[in-house]
Amino acid sequence: MLMTSETVFRDHVVEGDPSSGEHDVKKSEVRELLKNIALGVSAGGGVAAQAASDLPVSVEPNDPRTAIVWGEGEGDEALNGIWNYIADKWVQIHSFTGVYDQSSAQETVYAAVFADRYGNLVVGVRHDGSIYIPKLSVGTINADPVEPDEQSEWSTLSVANSDTVVVVGDSYSAGIFNLQDKAYISNLSAMSPFRFRNFSLGGDSALDMQHRIINKTAYVDGTVFTGTSAKYAVVATYTNDVDFRDVDLNYYLENLRRLVEVIQAAGVEPILCSEFPASADTVSGIRQISREYGIEFIDCQTLNREIGTLDVGPFHQGHPGTRTNGVFWLPILEHLRQLKPDNSIKIYRKRDEFTASDMSELLYTGEVGRYRRFKELSVSHYRLNDSNKERFEQLDAGDIDSPVFVDDEYMRLENGEAVTFDDFALIEATLDGTAKTIEALRLIVSGSTGVSVYVRDWLDIDAAIPGKKQGTLPTTPEYLEKWDQPRGAWRDVGSGLEIELLQADLVHSMNKDCIQFLLYKSGGFDLHDVEISYKGGGKNKSAEQLRLHVSGEELVGTQTVATSDLAAWTQTGSPNTLTPIDVYNAPCNPLDINNPVSEVCEITATDTLSQTVVLAAGAAEKRYILTVWARYFPSAYLDNSIYGLDPAQVIDSSEGGVDFDTHSLITQDTADVRTLVVEYSHADSLPATGGVRVSDFAALCWRGVEIPITLLPEPLGRDDFTFKLSCPDGVIQIAKVSMREAK
Repeated sequence: MLMTSETVFRDHVVEGDPSSGEHDVKKSEVRELLKNIALGVSAGGGVAAQAASDLPVSVEPNDPRTAIVWGEGEGDEALNGIWNYIADKWVQIHSFTGVYDQSSAQETVYAAVFADRYGNLVVGVRHDGSIYIPKLSVGTINADPVEPDEQSEWSTLSVANSDTVVVVGDSYSAGIFNLQDKAYISNLSAMSPFRFRNFSLGGDSALDMQHRIINKTAYVDGTVFTGTSAKYAVVATYTNDVDFRDVDLNYYLENLRRLVEVIQAAGVEPILCSEFPASADTVSGIRQISREYGIEFIDCQTLNREIGTLDVGPFHQGHPGTRTNGVFWLPILEHLRQLKPDNSIKIYRKRDEFTASDMSELLYTGEVGRYRRFKELSVSHYRLNDSNKERFEQLDAGDIDSPVFVDDEYMRLENGEAVTFDDFALIEATLDGTAKTIEALRLIVSGSTGVSVYVRDWLDIDAAIPGKKQGTLPTTPEYLEKWDQPRGAWRDVGSGLEIELLQADLVHSMNKDCIQFLLYKSGGFDLHDVEISYKGGGKNKSAEQLRLHVSGEELVGTQTVATSDLAAWTQTGSPNTLTPIDVYNAPCNPLDINNPVSEVCEITATDTLSQTVVLAAGAAEKRYILTVWARYFPSAYLDNSIYGLDPAQVIDSSEGGVDFDTHSLITQDTADVRTLVVEYSHADSLPATGGVRVSDFAALCWRGVEIPITLLPEPLGRDDFTFKLSCPDGVIQIAKVSMREAK
């Protein structure tokens, strides 16, 4: 008798057909049917194995990735079923003895599933159109794919069509008094998922900018505004509009309206930005224009006022320098964090200063983790020339002229030109889709051969931590080793110029709408182009987070951290107080806002500050913002025979044997951020088990790091609130702390 599902599942009592109701089957016939199914799998190009241990240990790219295990005996029956080779290991996707998890199948393997009344899989339709019928069929397990739906097309994402933010401005935005790759547009791009393009020229006013756009005047790199694939345009113009403002402020404002309309006509969304020296009336006027056109406004003047308005000195020429251009990029970044690209490709080199003994150390968490490990390709800007770069912190000491234009390396890739990498390249892509909606993805690179390609596997089993039911405790060595490490692992996906990942792989390889590839070749390699093609797509748009604004009275009893203030702070270790060499541009004193704080305090991982404040829990939830004014301040590299500054805060370039490339703590290659950690508890002290820890970055420029705090209603809400400040990865300076109710 030919053993088919029709014969196996007949009613042996009444010799009826399979539809006659529940009935027993003969084990011998089921085993024979499984053998037939196994033969069908094997004949269709799959793997048939009597036991799970018989599955191939490793699978080459062209080897079968579907298998059936059919002969496991007593105690191991659940291993009989369908297996797929996913993420470098065999994964059972269906057991012949268990209840099948349809939602899991839907998410990982199938576009649609059909189950019997017991939940067992009967038919699975895969995303490539092929059919799985693991229980009742022999010949169609590896059936030819069904023609795809016409609407399921391939989309191609390239450097050229990545969602882009274009900066339209003057010499401030061009970046002429900065080290290479330290202009404010470079910092913005390094911290953002958008691609950035520069369209800023020294001396330009708002009229000049709109004239260049209307007349399709090419930028220094040869690009016209309409050829930038811009989604947003950050517009910053004020200083060079003085000829119009000095006659009538409204001349300037109307010129700005013209610029806004020209940008909108190009299909780009303007974002208006006040320049740091702008007057109160100017800022108010720009805000009004943003309301008129329904566009966003970013205020950079308020940060400048907070730090005493930038004074000409070693770090500020009149144009912001490497340490001070945060007056632009920090407020702009806070706004852009609320915006997300639909499609973008960002590319980075491993930083020379970051040493990794194992590839796992190149995994990262968030924008700061990436920034510390990888340096982005250059975007267009001007820089100090080679003869002046060692004077980047002596911007007020004589003429510093002849800036050099830095080419956009992304444009080199657009043009098919070589971009060189010493060892590693990180490709981070944001896609218009997720692992649920993208059926397949191809990474296509042009360049050197023999480059190994890895994808970040977020579901890597070896990198994961077993659950408590599997024996994991807070004292388990594996837990203590992994608990705070970046998730996942780098998975080798080949060394070809085209890598394809199917949906079963994408479930492991995508985190929401983002995928990360790491390329490596010993001795270095060149890239000429990078594309990502993907089939399908679609994603839910992220909800915009409403930003709270402080409105209540100050709650921190002692906000400042001068030597005379430290008695009000609980200290661990020995936090060091000092008067910064640029104290004139320190944050303003909360007790005398027209003057800066007199001293700042240095904190580390072990030298910390904490304080308890009293809130007011009530019948309703309340929200607060804890603001910590912090910066990262490595010693300044300058000729101290000119300045005579505190020698503990400078590296004196006038001393013999001291040179920029060897001794400066800030260069074009350094990662100039450190981490501020705020740990807090709704109690009068931090518990021994620890409080809530929140981290954010401190930059070279003073930044008010805002931590939103929610106070629950009584009785859960408590009046006491304690916070502690530390820096786990170096030394940062604290100027003051504020906590106020927010709405």
